Amino acid sequence: VSTAGRDTSKQLQQQRQQQQAAAAGIQQQHDEQQATAVAAASHGNEQQSNGGPQKTPGYNVAYVGNIAFEAGPADISALFAECTVTKVRLHTDKDTGKSKGYAHVHFADEAGLDRAMAMSG
Repeated sequence: VSTAGRDTSKQLQQQRQQQQAAAAGIQQQHDEQQATAVAAASHGNEQQSNGGPQKTPGYNVAYVGNIAFEAGPADISALFAECTVTKVRLHTDKDTGKSKGYAHVHFADEAGLDRAMAMSG
């Protein structure tokens, strides 16, 4: 095996470890703080009188806040695996490229959005 091959293998292993650590950070954050915080489907959704988020019909997207800065879109998708995620828009700082700690998560259908909202702490 060449030195380049070993270096690439080492880099892949380090990336995998970083992703696993980020996923563990998300899970720990959710478990300890119940802070996955699917606060509301975005686009001006108001809070219902009972304090819960109101959904916009046909818009199966949820705002997810309080995300570990090390987490990536794959980690967020994995967290909502049972909810059929179709897209994760992790918001980043335009100058640094670093995560801002929140995302918009798109779901395949309203049932997936409902399951994700039920995870809200």
